Amino acid sequence: PGSEASLLRLRRLLHERLAAPFTVVLLGLLAVPLALRSGNERGLGPASLQAVATLAGFFLVQGLAASLAGAGLLPVAAASWGVLAIFLVWSGVGLARVSR
Repeated sequence: PGSEASLLRLRRLLHERLAAPFTVVLLGLLAVPLALRSGNERGLGPASLQAVATLAGFFLVQGLAASLAGAGLLPVAAASWGVLAIFLVWSGVGLARVSR
């Protein structure tokens, strides 16, 4: 049982490290709709609050997924890559909602 838990932990760490560069790109993509919306009639305040809320939500979901993967309740790959996929879709929806 001890080696199985350590193998699970190592697999989780591997996927987290492989996903880290994509996380940086994703956070940049999440910033684009927020930046485009701040240039409209609204001020910088609402966009800043949305950015902080989005970042907090991302790290909350990422931490929850890592905890579930560590407990064996979620596949390790889904914990790392699933969070990125969810927020990539969120970014696409945000870009689609920006008025041109």
